[in-house]
Amino acid sequence: MPINPIHSTALTSHMSLSIAYLGPIGTYAEQAAHALATLENLENSEFVPCICLRTVFDEVVSKRCHAGVVPVE
Repeated sequence: MPINPIHSTALTSHMSLSIAYLGPIGTYAEQAAHALATLENLENSEFVPCICLRTVFDEVVSKRCHAGVVPVE
């Protein structure tokens, strides 16, 4: 299944947003979050490390973060 880019009429290029990822800092998930921000041209994004997968989903569902990155194995 292909990866779906961020889809929203509220998001535009050069927009800053927060991206939750499975942390800590320095993980492959953080690298993927940075890659997502680059791919979507989201400059000045804030990267939010989370301690578990559920926390990443909770951050997005509660709208504290605009997007989330989790590993798929």
